[in-house]
Amino acid sequence: MPINPDKIDYSGGLPTNFEAFLVIEDPRTGGNKKHHFGEIIFMVVTATLCGMNGFAEVEEFCNEDIEWFQKWITLPNGIPRAQTFSNVFQIIDPDHFNACLIEHLSGLSPALVSQIIAVDGKCLRGSHELSKNPDHAVSAWAADAGVTLAQEFVTEKSNEWRGTT
Repeated sequence: MPINPDKIDYSGGLPTNFEAFLVIEDPRTGGNKKHHFGEIIFMVVTATLCGMNGFAEVEEFCNEDIEWFQKWITLPNGIPRAQTFSNVFQIIDPDHFNACLIEHLSGLSPALVSQIIAVDGKCLRGSHELSKNPDHAVSAWAADAGVTLAQEFVTEKSNEWRGTT
């Protein structure tokens, strides 16, 4: 039996002032959705901006601050599990997500444009399997504001810059 037998539309759920992410369509299919797509995006962005580095940390962060999140989003079935966050972010286009994140942060603080941006790469814990190497994330950090501006996930470590300026 599907988790969502009443056919509730969980494709929306973005809070006010998060319009930059409206262009990302919910890629999930089937009737097993329990969480609003926009709420998942909001929780991951918020937790990441607060320094969380993995989906297990995102889940823990959201559970610890559930009252704060409930001021902004409905959470009809509580906080998603780390695996749910991971599943969603595996099927959305990372370049499209990064563009939305940059647009969102630019709207929040236009002063970020003139700051020093640090770029750093990290190996993502728990991302490796027996048949594949661990994933790596490259992050752009606004040093003065203490804010992550963008993240790119890559399958192999490299010291070569392949992005755009």
